[in-house]
Formats: sequence, structure tokens, C-alpha cells
Amino acid sequence: MNNSTHSTSSLTELAISPELYALVPEPEKEEYDSIKYSIKNDSQQEPIIVWKDSISEKNFIIDGHTRYKICKELEIEPRIQYKIFESWLVAKKFAVEVNLLRRHLSQAKRVELAFKLLEIENKLAEQRQRSTVPTKGQKGFQPVSMPNGINTGRAVDLVAEKTGMSSRTVARVKFVLDNGTEEIRRNVLNGKTKPARAERQIRRDKSPTKEISLPDGKYDVIYSDAPFRYGFELEGAPDYPTLTTEQIISLKDKDGKSITSVFATDCIMFFWSPKPKISDSCKILEAWGFEFKTLLIWRKVNNGKPQRGTGHYVWSTAECLLIATKGKPGTPNPENMQEDVIEEPRGKRHSEKPEIFRRIIEKMYPKRKYLELFGRKMVLGWQVWGNQIDLPSNTQGNGAKLDDFSNTK
Repeated sequence: MNNSTHSTSSLTELAISPELYALVPEPEKEEYDSIKYSIKNDSQQEPIIVWKDSISEKNFIIDGHTRYKICKELEIEPRIQYKIFESWLVAKKFAVEVNLLRRHLSQAKRVELAFKLLEIENKLAEQRQRSTVPTKGQKGFQPVSMPNGINTGRAVDLVAEKTGMSSRTVARVKFVLDNGTEEIRRNVLNGKTKPARAERQIRRDKSPTKEISLPDGKYDVIYSDAPFRYGFELEGAPDYPTLTTEQIISLKDKDGKSITSVFATDCIMFFWSPKPKISDSCKILEAWGFEFKTLLIWRKVNNGKPQRGTGHYVWSTAECLLIATKGKPGTPNPENMQEDVIEEPRGKRHSEKPEIFRRIIEKMYPKRKYLELFGRKMVLGWQVWGNQIDLPSNTQGNGAKLDDFSNTK
């Protein structure tokens, strides 16, 4: 056990390169505390790898930034191992190779490091190639060793070999790192978001869109299945553009026409709400001028057994259809009322709702002007407005096709 301490000012000072420091994510608090406890009670087991740069004459940490930080906090003289490298590029290569061996890295971080390693190897190969140019007294170019495949389009395959992953996984991670937002890249590198889901989200958000107008007229029965955007990881990512609560509230068409402009003075709204979004759904309904009244529950079953979905606190087997009113649309006749739990199987398409709910709405409020928002198919007697409508080319539809939900002027 080594608990010897020194004043902070007397500890060996080492230089930190932001480039090397950023190679791997900082450990989570629990892991950091565990390393700190180990160093405090059992001494520092692994040395901090240091290289003295002959140009700047600084002692740079090549590996062991966390250990150095902890030693400074504990005021313990760090255990250091000096290494000699030909250049900064060679030192960086060593750091990348060491970090690639760490077990706690996410798939994406391992792929990112492997691509960095290929870049370094490529630069080193170019340097070696330049060094073979014949000098005075030499004949011809000197032999040079080039990394196999770096400049031949095999980068993805080489990374797959270095990481033990499939070429498809590597290509997916590279696509995310090249095309994702800073938030998406960070979540993938930290292992919070799976590369496959991130890739789908990026491709979905980059898909071509077309703005169109809302339908004319006023509608007194509205059926809505808004494309909510979630702020946490879920399986089964949607294959359509999603919106935040604020974007749904302020949604307008290409002419600047608000979504609320098609609601009649006396209107009833049937609004699908995933259970984690009930609070947001009520916020949307209130902003649109509606007052929540009650709800229907769709219990998802298969051969009489519940179909389990995703969940964070409880497994989800049901979804809610909120009912809200604006003005005085009236209540259904007793003979047309519906029990509040409907058991139906899930559809094959993401977020697909059972057809029976349209029939229930038509029975509750017969012979009205029906409008479905964010719909996917044309329905007889309904005006449908959505971004995934399946409309045969020879069919004259009674609804509009909306390919862009993102216009919130």
C-alpha cells in the first residue's frame, strides 16, 4: 500500500494534448470513483505513458489521463513510464492502439478509433514514401512498406478486421459519424443510441420532402395520430419524420395556414397519445383550443394474449385515444356509445392503428365532416392529410398528401 503524499506544487507536471485526451470518453462517475479508490488504497498499478517532445520539450501524456487527474486530486506522485517515439504521429498511433484495446468502449467509439488509426498509418506510409525519393548518389526509389488497402477503397473492411465487427456495422457507424448531428454522434459514441437506430433517424430526416396545403373547409370530427419525437432511446424507431410538441402545436402548411384553421367552431377531437406523451398531448389539445374529456384504450392482443411493446417503467401493451372537445359538438346517443377498452391486434406497419377506431368514431358521430390528420391511406368519406398516404395513381383521392411535417413558420 502506498499512501505517500506530496504538496500539489511538488508533483510532476505533465502536458495534456486535447487531441489525445479526446480519443476516449471520460469514465462514468462510478468507474472513476472505482479507479480513484484503487489508486488511493492499492497504489497506481498501471503507469502513465509519457513522451518528451524534443521540439516543445514538454512531457506529453500519451496514455493515462484519468490516472494523472486522480493522482493530482489525491496529491500522490504519479507513476510514470517514459517512451521514445520518432514523431508526434507515431506517438499518436501508439495512443490509439492502446485505447483500441480497452474493453469498455462502445462499438461506435472502437470504429472511430480504428478509422483514426488507418488515417495515421496512411500518413506514416506517405512519409515513408516521400523518404524514398533518391538523394544524390542513389539510384532509383528505395523500397517502401504501404499499409494494405488503405488507398484502395478497403477502409471499411480494414476497420472491420481491426475491430472484429462486420463490414456492415462499420459502414453504418461511419455513416452516422459522417452525417449525424453532434447530439446523435455523441449518443452513439457513448453507447446511448444504437448505430442502426441512429442511421435510420439520419436517413429519415434527410429524406426529400414536399410541402402541400391543408384541405379547404371546416371539419367537426378530427382524428389525429401525431408523429411524436421522443427524447430517449426506444426500440422500433419510426420510419417517418417526427415532431416536437412545440412543432405540432405551431404546425402550418406551405401557405402559412395553421392546422387549427380547419377545426370547426364546434368540434370533437380523437387524439392518439402514447402513454409517455399524455402530458404533451394534453398541452397540444389545450393550445389548439380543446378541452380533454375522456379516452378510449386500445389493448394490443394476439389470439387473446397481450402483445408486449417497449417500456421503461412498465411494459406497454396499450395505447390511449384521447377525446377532447372544442365548443359544443354534443355527446353521442347512448346506443352509439362505446366501451372504453378495445382489444385488437397490432398492425404490421410502425404505429399503424386498427381500422375499427374509424368505424367507432363514425358510429359515435354519424354523418359529420371527418378529417384525419397525419393519415397513411385514403378512406371513403374522410378527408385525409398525411405524409405516407398510399394512393393508386389512377385514383382521385378525397384528401391531400403531405410530405413535410416540419414547416412551422
